[in-house]
Amino acid sequence: MRLRLDSETRAYAVLLPTLILLLDPQASSPSAIHSRIVGHLLGLAPQCPAAFRDATATLTPEARTTLETSIRQSIVRQQAASTAEVRKAAPVIALKTFGA
Repeated sequence: MRLRLDSETRAYAVLLPTLILLLDPQASSPSAIHSRIVGHLLGLAPQCPAAFRDATATLTPEARTTLETSIRQSIVRQQAASTAEVRKAAPVIALKTFGA
């Protein structure tokens, strides 16, 4: 499959593999650089979705797996953190029984 690469796609095709080299999804706890890069990638994707998608199509299978795993882990961590915050912030109502 041959993709026609415009300038945005070419820029992403150079940038993504470079950033992916710095990701380490196998680490038990993400490093600061890992977290920053995932956040940066999540910010880049919606800026030009077609170019991002086309650039990811040019990645090697290993690089694509690293990218997907890192982003999925980040989203799961964010959801777990927001769920924990909601549980902490939920008001507790004490129920009292009358006449018993």
